[in-house]
Amino acid sequence: MKTASDKRIQMTKRMLSEELIKAASKRKLEDISVKEICENAGVSRVTFYKYYKTLDDLMDETAQEAMSHIPDEFPGLADETESVEQYLRYIGEHRSLYLLLIENGYFSEILKSRSQKLYDESLIGSTDKTVYDTMMRYSIAGTAGVLHYYLENEPDITPKKFAGIMRRFSETIVNDIREMAHK
Repeated sequence: MKTASDKRIQMTKRMLSEELIKAASKRKLEDISVKEICENAGVSRVTFYKYYKTLDDLMDETAQEAMSHIPDEFPGLADETESVEQYLRYIGEHRSLYLLLIENGYFSEILKSRSQKLYDESLIGSTDKTVYDTMMRYSIAGTAGVLHYYLENEPDITPKKFAGIMRRFSETIVNDIREMAHK
């Protein structure tokens, strides 16, 4: 059971994270200061440093929390397009946060670690490491790039249709890797 102190800590961290996301939607991360985030969140710098050593630590925790809402199989290795659609809706509702994660490489790094595990477990056997690495980079860059376009431009496409596109993209990558593995 969470105590009042635990809830206060979570609320403080959430306020700091929200202010970081707001500031980063206007400027680059390196142009944002701890002082600014603390002032806007109504939190002392002493409190900030109680939980984080640097602004990067806050960003790392923010990224991990955001990605914890996305399943390991995102963005297209899920059994059903509907599950991808559900997560696209969630990401769309948190547009600024996920744009920040994509633009600063966090999203790609997390996809890389998740994809590595999935590919290692089910797809790769005898594939040449260079081919494998190339396909991984292509898949991750494509996924992050298309998702960035979707979030930044809000194209006239439903999350369901976009999920179908992403599903087909992932299936193509998987098939290409399997084909290369058998050559």
